[in-house]
Amino acid sequence: MLSLTAQIRSEKKRRVKELRRKGLLPGIVYGKGIKTLLLKIPYQDFKKIYQQQGEGMIVNLKVKNEKEKEFFTLIREVQKDPLSEEFIHVDFYQIPKDEEVATVIPLRFEGEAPAEKDLGGVLIKNIHEVKIKALPKDLIFSIRVDLSSLKTFEDVIRIKDLNTPSNVKILANPEEIVALVEKPQEKAETVSKKEESETKETK
Repeated sequence: MLSLTAQIRSEKKRRVKELRRKGLLPGIVYGKGIKTLLLKIPYQDFKKIYQQQGEGMIVNLKVKNEKEKEFFTLIREVQKDPLSEEFIHVDFYQIPKDEEVATVIPLRFEGEAPAEKDLGGVLIKNIHEVKIKALPKDLIFSIRVDLSSLKTFEDVIRIKDLNTPSNVKILANPEEIVALVEKPQEKAETVSKKEESETKETK
């Protein structure tokens, strides 16, 4: 799980610009049973982890004050400057241990597809991430996709074929295709038909 360190801030709204000039991002953490805390986070540290997944990401938030406290949180909302696109504020939501959480995680493609390697096909990855739902203690942060099962052009990997723990639900159509290998000529025909259609439209 990704971790982030923050400090308690006392700066009021009118002084948050000073924080940003110092390379700090204003934020808050809130949730059931806890008092809302005003935070300041190293801007580059937040940017680095946000670029990996974005909103909906689960973060172990370490808040330093007199004592360090840890919060199991969800990045709930991020505000950006409309012109510069730089982050200006972030909200973290502390997740109750008994509440299921929905988050998006990446698919990790591994191995080689025999239909691509041995038959000269073209590997098509239709889906690169999925939304899952689970209790915080059961969350996983990626799903392995074994491409070695794609031995022929008829083989496909569907959502229902993904291997996940029984206490993790994938929030997607089980029949949706994740990956397959197309015959080379099928790919060429698709491109040819698309070009032909575009030519007609321009006439």
